[in-house]
Amino acid sequence: LIRALTKDAVTGLPGAIVFDMSRNDPSNRNKLVMIDLDSLAWYNDNIGHEAGDYLLKDFADAAMRIAKRYDIAGVYRIGGDEFALEYPSNMKNSLVEEIIKALQDDLAKITRKFVLANGQTVQSTGVGFSYGLGNDKVTADNALLKQKGEREAA
Repeated sequence: LIRALTKDAVTGLPGAIVFDMSRNDPSNRNKLVMIDLDSLAWYNDNIGHEAGDYLLKDFADAAMRIAKRYDIAGVYRIGGDEFALEYPSNMKNSLVEEIIKALQDDLAKITRKFVLANGQTVQSTGVGFSYGLGNDKVTADNALLKQKGEREAA
């Protein structure tokens, strides 16, 4: 039961409860990158939830590889297509941008083939995302929403 409450069943990442506990810890000074995956709803609606789960797992695996390479304090699946990365408050913005670029590059290499209900084969090419940085969840979420709006308008 405790595992079900603390680990996301699809990705194996710590979930929203663990994230909230971390963020509510008065000693936690980590900053955040809030991430929203592109196209999860499209995968779920057009190919099926199994395809959407692959997208989530691919993102989680890439995020964990990047977290091990850099000094990332935590990777969480908040829910749906939303993830969070916690990083030390003394990390330079240039390094945070390098981490995001490394994650984007890693995800761009992922391809999968899916078969639609009508028998047509669809190949995915990479996993995209919008992100926002901040000292707290509200600030990072607002930055995420701004970037997502800009990307969708382009």
